[in-house]
Amino acid sequence: MIKTAFTLLPMFVSLFWLVMFLVDNQHAKSVRFILSVFFSVAFLLYLSHAFYFNFEYNNYMRFDAVYKFANIAVYPLYFLYIVYLTREVNFRPAYLLVLLPAFLVSSTTQVVYMLMGNEEALNFVHQVVYREESAIQLSNYGRVQLLVHRLTSVIFTVQLVLVSIVGSRLLVQFDEKVRNYYADTEGRNLLWTRRLFLTFAVISVFSIIANVLGRAFFLPFDMIMVPSAVFSVLVFAIGYISYDQRFTVQNLHNDSNAPTFEEELFDENEVEFVYTNSQSAELKNKLQSLVEDEKIYTRKDLRIVDLSKIMNTNRTYVSRLINQEYGKSFSELINHFRFEEAKRMLLRNEYSFLSISEIANRAGFPSESSFYRVFKKETGMAPGDWRKLNG
Repeated sequence: MIKTAFTLLPMFVSLFWLVMFLVDNQHAKSVRFILSVFFSVAFLLYLSHAFYFNFEYNNYMRFDAVYKFANIAVYPLYFLYIVYLTREVNFRPAYLLVLLPAFLVSSTTQVVYMLMGNEEALNFVHQVVYREESAIQLSNYGRVQLLVHRLTSVIFTVQLVLVSIVGSRLLVQFDEKVRNYYADTEGRNLLWTRRLFLTFAVISVFSIIANVLGRAFFLPFDMIMVPSAVFSVLVFAIGYISYDQRFTVQNLHNDSNAPTFEEELFDENEVEFVYTNSQSAELKNKLQSLVEDEKIYTRKDLRIVDLSKIMNTNRTYVSRLINQEYGKSFSELINHFRFEEAKRMLLRNEYSFLSISEIANRAGFPSESSFYRVFKKETGMAPGDWRKLNG
């Protein structure tokens, strides 16, 4: 009974989030759709696992093709979710090509099982899938099925590595894009990107380990408890973080002053977009005057387009100028000057009557929590403690 509960736990976690995303109306349609498909496939994957670990030989044999499809498709679908979050808005049929290996392996598995016949197919499950016999006598169809069985693990591992590398790169690029566009990244993507990537990295490591050891390794009850609990927690974390995440690349594009994605790429790679030395020096002086003299950083929800409008130049150039001159992103630069402004007020007697919250507000921080986070990162102390020590 307890073993059954453990084997069913990841399946029910996947089903829970599937229902949540099916009834959700807050996410973008494309993101909600891909998440629903992802958790549908995850549900089928863990349902197949439940049949396997509860020794439902006949049911598993019927679901083996479904298992192989879900096993190979689940991470490419997760990758598509990352793509929808960070790069694209509209669906493209070409994206379905990432599921081609899953369809090919699954359909081949099902056809070969049909050619083998029920008795031989059941023997294959006992001998190969459950490793119940050391001496394996297989027909030609059985050898083909064995090849497909081993190929599934190879495809799974290769896809997992590729998705990890490319997916993490997309997340980092989008994180940089947001930090170079908004001064205030709270509630947009800075925190969720780190959590999402950490969750994905952890589940990737566990998946590779489980794939190398093989499912038969976890057949004993004391062995299945750990991976079942771990995957249940990680799948729940993916669902929770994805459900809680509301800011996507579509929100960035919908900004009234944001260019379209294609226009932005064109601006960043425009060969003729070059300033003379005197023009560059003039822009540097304008930028320095805005942030140091006019204290533009005290504006709430400041965006880089606000700077580019005042400076009468391209926002991509302003971003590059900030990166080169200060060695920081736009968000890091603005919050650095906000921190210095807040620190100045904390040190001077004429501001001693102001609360920490009011100082954060005057310095331009969007919230007291963001002020605390930046201040502790810079000094290692809370603002109140630092004020008592240095004020």
